[in-house]
Amino acid sequence: MSIEVSEAALPFDAAPVSRLHKPSLAEFRKIENDGPFIFTGCMDDWPLRSALQRATHTKDKVDQLTKLIGPKKISYTVVPSENKGHLGYAKDTIESNFKFDSGGKVTFEQFAERLTRAVMGSSSETVYMQSHPLRLFPELSHQVKVMQPLDGAKVYASNIWIGSGNHIVNLHFDYYQNFICMLEGKKRVLMLPPHCLPDIYPVPPDKGIGGAPSSLVRLLDVDFQMFPKMKNAMKELRVAVLEPGEVLYMPPFWWHHVESFGLNIMVNTWKYDLDVKFHALILELLIDSIRALSDLSPSERLIYRSILRNLAFGEGGENTGTSGGPRRITSSQRQLSKVVDCISRTVIAFQQLPDNWRTMFSLLYDYYAFQIYGDPFPTLQWKEQEAFVRRLRKIAFLYKWFFPLRRPSAISLRAGERLL
Repeated sequence: MSIEVSEAALPFDAAPVSRLHKPSLAEFRKIENDGPFIFTGCMDDWPLRSALQRATHTKDKVDQLTKLIGPKKISYTVVPSENKGHLGYAKDTIESNFKFDSGGKVTFEQFAERLTRAVMGSSSETVYMQSHPLRLFPELSHQVKVMQPLDGAKVYASNIWIGSGNHIVNLHFDYYQNFICMLEGKKRVLMLPPHCLPDIYPVPPDKGIGGAPSSLVRLLDVDFQMFPKMKNAMKELRVAVLEPGEVLYMPPFWWHHVESFGLNIMVNTWKYDLDVKFHALILELLIDSIRALSDLSPSERLIYRSILRNLAFGEGGENTGTSGGPRRITSSQRQLSKVVDCISRTVIAFQQLPDNWRTMFSLLYDYYAFQIYGDPFPTLQWKEQEAFVRRLRKIAFLYKWFFPLRRPSAISLRAGERLL
């Protein structure tokens, strides 16, 4: 069964996200770890928001953007028509059902023409310009302001997203605080807390949507025979319906599925609470651990899990297997030296992580490296493992080198100033 993008009522229950009007920095700090919130009133002083409100027709709204971006080159994605707007995974595979930037690199003026036709129905296309840093468009960034909850925040970039609507981005999470500021159109965002990871069938780390950790599950059309544990996760669903002028705040690691309706214009800011190079180091350690622990037996992996949790979290526990007998290590000295090296480096890194990062990476280690929920790569032949590890290392490389180049230095924001 294929679900088309629709504003129809959800086929399941989800708790609505709480709302706060124009929270101060102090008020935000009190609630920033309590889950997602919708903030109202935070975009009232944005010139771009006012300009879009004054424009009554779709073409006029797109023309406002064209005046500010014009001949600048951008890239965008064309969603294949057979996907019915869904950006995720092909049926029964872990392969993406679309290609980023499939529309190529064009001037914004050229994209604007295609966007307008799609929104107004003169074409059946779905097009989406994703995650372009505002600093590339100075005239546009002057029209956007820093809100109070971001006063003093360290960020590397804020980004603009522009789409024709009628598209869904599959369940995934971001590593940082996310502020989604809606300028035009509507989004419905379904969210699950970080601890649901074992129940939502994450894809291998090298198969995430745009490099973000992602789930195989389509929330609006869950195959419970294939994904039975998803029933547990869905008990904790939250929903936010985001209108123009509203901001959705999500803490780090919250899984989210995003539906977009109508001409969609959004600015988001990821607030970084961990240096991207240290983030890359943690990802590299996870990759090394997946490789080193994969050759061990399940009981051996549990021994090293106990060691890691004891040293990183101060947890005790007996080294006994599930059968009740003593666990024994029978692997070769060479295998074990790799494992001990990974665990030692991981303990040192974990001790330097903020609590929420340490908790989330502990879950990622349990799922991918220690495999306490079962084999996360049942179709992966270990003769393909080196290619698999190379793909993982590419992701770590992007965090270590490409992202810092794309975001050259952290910017300290000040409320009321333009958003870079």
